[in-house]
Amino acid sequence: DFMGFSNGGTTTLQIAIRHPEVVNRIILASTLFQRAGMQNGFFDGMQQPKIEQMPALLKEAYLQVNQDEVGFTKMFHRDVARMIAFKDIPASTIKDIRAPALVINGDAEVVLADHALLLSKTIANARLVILPSGHGDYIGEICAIDQNSNQISFVVNLINHFLAAGK
Repeated sequence: DFMGFSNGGTTTLQIAIRHPEVVNRIILASTLFQRAGMQNGFFDGMQQPKIEQMPALLKEAYLQVNQDEVGFTKMFHRDVARMIAFKDIPASTIKDIRAPALVINGDAEVVLADHALLLSKTIANARLVILPSGHGDYIGEICAIDQNSNQISFVVNLINHFLAAGK
């Protein structure tokens, strides 16, 4: 079983596409597979990013684990390069995924809810959950406004139920 959030969701898609033999179930949280699935202007903003624009909480979390400022700067630039180079995954390729999928998205985040709906309709065996949430708030992402939200335990229960159905 694989779960990916944001860029990790795109990585999870690639694992399911390239190595279906190792995949049982996938959870795709705030997952992009086509550039058009992001809010207007997102990719324009990636053309001249500034490290100061990165949420302070993300920088602090990185530096708690690895105090290397140079490593942090390299990670920032690698992440930006990944987004700039992002290529659509053809719907025909997504349709080849046979693993059961749970697609989760917020209704007010960078990945459009319509995109999550399209992803869930393109994967043959997918379920969709759209929550009143920002990007990753529903899983307690470090920048989530309400770290004590009941929504987090609700989503954990959804995920556990989804995974248990495969056993």
